[in-house]
Amino acid sequence: QLHSLFPLIVDTKNVCLGLKKHLGSTLLEFSSLSELYTALIRNEGTLLHSPVVCHAPDCKRYSSGTYFHEAAYDAFCVGTVFLRLAHLMAMKGLSSMEAYPVACHVYFQKLQPYTNKINVSRGPLNFVNLLGEDPVHSAPSLLIAKVQRGHTITKRMLEDNLGDLGNADVQMLNNGSALIALASMKRAESILLNKKPSLIHVRKYSWVRDTLPNSKILWLGVLMSAVAVGVTGLVVANALRKNQ
Repeated sequence: QLHSLFPLIVDTKNVCLGLKKHLGSTLLEFSSLSELYTALIRNEGTLLHSPVVCHAPDCKRYSSGTYFHEAAYDAFCVGTVFLRLAHLMAMKGLSSMEAYPVACHVYFQKLQPYTNKINVSRGPLNFVNLLGEDPVHSAPSLLIAKVQRGHTITKRMLEDNLGDLGNADVQMLNNGSALIALASMKRAESILLNKKPSLIHVRKYSWVRDTLPNSKILWLGVLMSAVAVGVTGLVVANALRKNQ
């Protein structure tokens, strides 16, 4: 019933992630609304024949500042991002001499591969397909952060030392460590590269190393297997020596 009311849905985040793979441009480095809107507006002059978006007469205050997380302003930003991404799709592969003003129906034609696909952040799926098969499962990028003994880790401490975590999921494992789930490996590598020197140590999450109960059981199993193989080898060697 919901789909009958909204037969055509376009998720700008899903379009952004798809375009980034094809364009390889830093213009779409991050996919959060505020960062994406800012990047597209800042580079507006580089998008030839890009559609002009104007504020309504009673919304002029939005022209002089940013008001992210305010419903009307966010709606304006989403609409602007949608048009800019659609224009990037239409201009993909064209030279500056081939660029042309694009009609609205052409935008929807170009966005057809992304319609009715809703992005899933840091989940086992990249997106949910409302009209067909879902994509192959994949895992989010995980980092683990730990502080020196005697200190307690907090999300505020993480943001002060690692920068803006955006829409990352942060789960406190105990007083001294936290798990950080990010939407992409590139964002994880950016955090690792730009981390400030501090009490916090951050690295990529390792299932063997960081899942303590499982790690202990795993290493105990490896040790026991090694011992069993060694004992078996000695028994076989002794048997062969006796038969010689």
